[in-house]
Amino acid sequence: MSRFFRGASAIRKNTVLRHCRQRQDGDGRGFDGRSRDCLGGGAEIYGGRILRRSIESDRQNFTRFFLLRTPEFARRHPVEAKNHTAWKTTVVFSTRNIPGALFRALSAFALRDLNLTKIESRPLRGKPWEYLFYLDFLDRVDSPNAQNALNHLRELADFLRVLGCYPKGA
Repeated sequence: MSRFFRGASAIRKNTVLRHCRQRQDGDGRGFDGRSRDCLGGGAEIYGGRILRRSIESDRQNFTRFFLLRTPEFARRHPVEAKNHTAWKTTVVFSTRNIPGALFRALSAFALRDLNLTKIESRPLRGKPWEYLFYLDFLDRVDSPNAQNALNHLRELADFLRVLGCYPKGA
């Protein structure tokens, strides 16, 4: 996404239609109505504007879409949640292909008692045996524990990017 839209941030949704419905109903997140596809015609049905088609990295992936907020709009209208709401942060990183590299990377979270809820690996195109790791953990990205874990991971990873921080279940 970053190669098409600079400064964009991602907020994950459990289902495409739920996301589109929330967009239409005004879910309080300050979206400015620009979206990348909601099941073909969903963007038009739910009031979004398709900025660019065919941004998927795999032609077999038919459900990828993004609803975008500008960084300035996001600062003026931050995502708010109740005090008791658990937060989830999603990151992507890569490590060198050496024994123990992933173990050391994950230890950055274990040492700080951060709960990992999901980890996926995707091969890097054109680089056999090298992978991107997508990881979700429970905490706000700006919490001291999360910041320490991310700084630790930054020392170990070849690449690290925070993809988003959002209320759990959003």
